[in-house]
Amino acid sequence: MSSCDCKLVLSKLNELEAKIEEMVLANNAIVSRIANNIELKIDILSNAENIAIAHKASASDKKVKAKSVFFKDEFKKNKNVYINNLYVQSEIDELYNLEEIKKKSKEEHKVSKIGELLYKKITKDSTKLAELNKIYEEYKENIKNDNTVSLDEEEKEEF
Repeated sequence: MSSCDCKLVLSKLNELEAKIEEMVLANNAIVSRIANNIELKIDILSNAENIAIAHKASASDKKVKAKSVFFKDEFKKNKNVYINNLYVQSEIDELYNLEEIKKKSKEEHKVSKIGELLYKKITKDSTKLAELNKIYEEYKENIKNDNTVSLDEEEKEEF
């Protein structure tokens, strides 16, 4: 091989090396952009899932219960919450002595059934029903206010 041929081959190899380096740099930049896009999408999906879970939880907590369910739940939490207002202790004692209540094995089932029966009694007495309606309206107003506050807070968090 002549010296001229060696110089030509050497210059072609240098050109080829430069092109390969350019291609490697371009490929590295593309791979880096793809990796950033993937990370961004993973973050978005993670946040979207967390927001959806939080929204679902807050939405389910803020639903207005039916009046009968509201009363039963309040009664289950605390049997004395509306004592001497919607019912008296003697009514609770009478209901505990009913055969259908005695048959229940767990106390929570007994309390639930007594709450149901008390609700039926209350709905038959216009004075007690009016009082229950007043309590229920306050409950609904509180839920409405809680929803408004939580929506305002969510909007602030978005900004």
